[in-house]
Amino acid sequence: TGRGIGPTYEDKAGRRGIRVADLLDPDVLREKLAYAVPQKRAVVEDVYGLDLSSDDRAEAFDVDALHEEFKRIGERLDDEGMTVNCSDFLNRRHAAGDEILFEGAQGTHIDVDHGNYPFVTSSNPTAGGAAVGSGLGVTTVGDGEVVGIVKAYLSRVGSGPLPTELDGDAD
Repeated sequence: TGRGIGPTYEDKAGRRGIRVADLLDPDVLREKLAYAVPQKRAVVEDVYGLDLSSDDRAEAFDVDALHEEFKRIGERLDDEGMTVNCSDFLNRRHAAGDEILFEGAQGTHIDVDHGNYPFVTSSNPTAGGAAVGSGLGVTTVGDGEVVGIVKAYLSRVGSGPLPTELDGDAD
């Protein structure tokens, strides 16, 4: 879609992404920014050929300025109690008898591992992906029962072939 999820997942897999937990620890945040920002600057200059000498553009790659901005965000997240250990929280809710609903879209067709590669997303939008993304065990997700709602056709964001695709006249 050109909206950044691919590069975001690439940063995650490359271990250079900034996580919410990093925002809560100013020292770790500075270390991560000092590692990632020069790489991003090199991509912008060398791959995209942008001139970063203007003040507005240079500030976007200033580690000190970014550290201050994101440190304040981390402080707000912490002060307002907006962070939670997801797997711990969900496991406690499940143990208390709460039901947990996961939503997924597109399913296997665009799964990065099982979809019609290369026309896939960067994640695992299948029932099994719910365990990976939430931190719950695979036996917890659905207690062995997964309910899927399926439409009679497939649609997608982005491009690539679909089993329900019409090509040419529909005679």
